[in-house]
Amino acid sequence: MLGITTEEVLLVASTQVLLLAFIFRDTLKPIIQSIVFIFITHPFDVGDRCQIDGVQMVVEEIGILNTIFLGHDNEKIIIPNSVLANKAICNFYLSPDMGDEIEFCVHMATPVEKIDMMKQKILR
Repeated sequence: MLGITTEEVLLVASTQVLLLAFIFRDTLKPIIQSIVFIFITHPFDVGDRCQIDGVQMVVEEIGILNTIFLGHDNEKIIIPNSVLANKAICNFYLSPDMGDEIEFCVHMATPVEKIDMMKQKILR
């Protein structure tokens, strides 16, 4: 009707889309990585104790682009989610129950009452 063929329209439109994709590639990549990390991977929740790069931290706030952690001395550590997506994260709250084992010896001559009293104190 206007003398423009469909091929010309598709050629111009695809060129513009390719140009926009080239220009905004570095901007959109971390945003998409962050959204996938938060909503699909979802490795932690607020309040979880995590270990990242050998440092134990508590998750204080989760945002779309970054997560705020509290360090051992209450320092706030802000890490972009696109960086976290490429790190190994150990979440202690998603792990099975953990405990510590302490081995000690009791002399054979120790009365049973003392052993029971010690057991009660340990359980408290």
